[in-house]
This record gives sequence, C-alpha cells and structure tokens, in this order.
Amino acid sequence: MPVPDKFIVEYKDYTNYKTRSFRQFVRGLSLDFLSFVYLNFRKDSLIKPRVQFLYIHHVFNDEIHNLALTLKWLKDTGHTFITYSEGVEKIINGNIDKPYIVLSSDDGFKNNLNAIKILKEFDTSCCFFVNPLSIGMDTYDEKKMFCSTRLNFPPIDFLNWHDVLELIKQGFEIGSHTMSHKDMAMMTDAELEYELTQSKNVLEEKTGKWVTHFAFPYGRDVNFSEKAMELVYKTGYKSCATAKRGIHNNKMSISRKQLLLKRDHIIFAWKLSHIKYFILKNAHHF
Repeated sequence: MPVPDKFIVEYKDYTNYKTRSFRQFVRGLSLDFLSFVYLNFRKDSLIKPRVQFLYIHHVFNDEIHNLALTLKWLKDTGHTFITYSEGVEKIINGNIDKPYIVLSSDDGFKNNLNAIKILKEFDTSCCFFVNPLSIGMDTYDEKKMFCSTRLNFPPIDFLNWHDVLELIKQGFEIGSHTMSHKDMAMMTDAELEYELTQSKNVLEEKTGKWVTHFAFPYGRDVNFSEKAMELVYKTGYKSCATAKRGIHNNKMSISRKQLLLKRDHIIFAWKLSHIKYFILKNAHHF
C-alpha cells in the first residue's frame, strides 16, 4: 500500500485500492481473445476516415512506456494527430478525409506532465480539461478529500497554475471541466450557470487565453441535461465533450450547438493489445 500522506505515483498503487475480482479476471481473458481477433482480422478499419478522440485521466510513472508505444502504433498505422480545436472544426465542417486522432485529458492530475516529452516527440497535441477549484488547492488534505469525494481516486497530486501555464507555453490547449467537478444533472440552473461561467472566467483570467472547449464531469447521459447543454453554448464554449465511446465521420451532420463529442477512454496501464483493441473496435463499428 502507498505510504500514508503521500500521493500515489504508480498505477499499480491505485490498483491496490481496488479488490481484484474473478469477473475482472474473466474480462481480461475476453479482451485477450477480442484483441487477437480485431488486430489480426479487422485492422483495415484503422484506415477509415474519421476523427477519433482519445481521453485519459492520468499518466502514472508506469504508464509512460505504453503511451509512447501507443502513439508510435497510431503513427505507423497511418493516423494524423491534430489539435482538439482542429478536430472540432473538421467535424463541424465535414472535412474528414483520413483517420485523425485527438487527445485530451480530464481532471488535471499533475502526473499528466509525464506525457509532455512523449507528446512533443510524436508532434501530438492534447487538450487538458481542468477544474479551477482543484488547480488552486495547496494542501495534501484538500487534494485527498477532492480525489475521494469527487473523483473516486486515492490521493493524487494536481497541476498548479504554474503547470497550467507551462502546458500552454508548450503549445497545449486548456479546457473547462466545470469549477468543482460536480454532477451537472444534480445542479440547479443557478449552479449550472456558476460552474460553467466561473470556470471559464477563472481559466481565462489565469492563462490569458480564450477557453472554448468544455467536458462535463463523469461524462454519461445521466450526468448531463438539456438545460446544461443549452447553457454550455450560451456561455460561449465551442464544443462539449462526453465520456461516451465512438468516432466522428462525414456521415454525421450536426450543427455546432448540438455537438456532443464522443471520446474513447484509454488507460495506458492496460495491456498494449487491449489499448489497440478499444481504438480499433470503435473505428470498426461506428
């Protein structure tokens, strides 16, 4: 187990908080089989013209290697890495002529800084969705409580404002993930307006950059509402992202204010074959 009052830095430490079940064991065997099938018999789907958003939450020390291997595989299989803003514009304009990959990260964990060198090596962009409340926290106890109550994570350190400015300096984008990572489906209209407006205002004031992209916490349909969707675009955001799997192609005609981006969740501590499977599966089925 991690040392008390210390932030975890390895994914294996995170898994110590979870009880491994027989169901997980069976799931792993199933993914081994599906990975073999897709990677050997359906890999042609990777060349489909599409915009595929991949998102993460963390890059622990023991995930760095697989991050590099995944990006190399994507590059070697003919994918083009583009910025989050470019991905949104391609979807709106229907200008999807080849396979594009867009990366983003939610929650603002400090270990995302582990990714910078690898992302730069592969000329890959990323949009980091952060909560100003956690970015501004100073003490271990505050961060531990936020991780436990809002994110269902053990104690993990967060980016600070210096880190956020460094990410911008390196050419990455910053997006809003609300002010305090609460379930938007449970908010009043006034709370929704505050979380959307205040997070945007604080981020823009701190960074000196327009914040135009938004991803709502938890990412499922049950965590959002029509009113929240209306207020996202009324507040001035140009995109709204979910945690629902899928891809975007030219067959999907949609107006800007109806855009709900699909994103495929990736954990780089997974087996590399499993990571490839989830990317390939959505390229194949959508």
